[in-house]
Amino acid sequence: MPGDLDAVWKALSDPTRRAILDLLRQGPRATTDIVEAFPHLTRFGVMKHIDVLRNAGLINTREEGRQRVNSLNAVPIRRIYERGVSRYEDLWADNLLRLREDVQAGRGPKHGLQGCHPLWVLGHLAFVEGLAYEMLAGGENPAAEWASLFAPDSIPTDEAAKYPPIEKVRARYLHLREMNLQFLDSLSETDLDKPTPWQPKGVEEHFATYGKALLTLALHQMAHRGQITDAIRSVGRAAPILVGSAA
Repeated sequence: MPGDLDAVWKALSDPTRRAILDLLRQGPRATTDIVEAFPHLTRFGVMKHIDVLRNAGLINTREEGRQRVNSLNAVPIRRIYERGVSRYEDLWADNLLRLREDVQAGRGPKHGLQGCHPLWVLGHLAFVEGLAYEMLAGGENPAAEWASLFAPDSIPTDEAAKYPPIEKVRARYLHLREMNLQFLDSLSETDLDKPTPWQPKGVEEHFATYGKALLTLALHQMAHRGQITDAIRSVGRAAPILVGSAA
């Protein structure tokens, strides 16, 4: 499997091959149509790029009469995501579930001593996911009603009763996270460089383009995971450490 993913990474490293995939995102294309879409390249050059993509499993090709029709196969890209990203999300979710009984029993960390309450951290991440969706996809922030509790300028408290139940907060976070991942899947390489409609005050540069905004969103989650580790340790649990890179 690692070797297969190496081939995918290699295939995705070339801008022309990424452009071919962007073209196929719009629908299947005959090989002749793909060649015509790149007039600055020779037919042989385009065919070589198609072969690399096909060998990496990123393109499926079928015969239709005298034509070869190519279509996008997103499965290898999803495997890269699952191998490199989702396992961290699984660890994140597991850590939160471990804290569930402690949070509901009021045994969470004390604000000012052990860091932010884990319910605030999760609610804050959900609120920011909704804010990002509002900025990138348009419409209302689906978590807007939680602004007083979880917005960036909100003040965390160690009283779990002041927050919604952890099941509700977790479900909202997972739903909004999936919405943003689906939105990311709809973007092309060119889309990632487009300017965002608006940016949060004070962090305009970090949200200047769709790509920067989505990267900042990912880094924002990583920044808060240390607080979850503090919470785990504060209730006497050993914080798990993910070791190695094997899937």
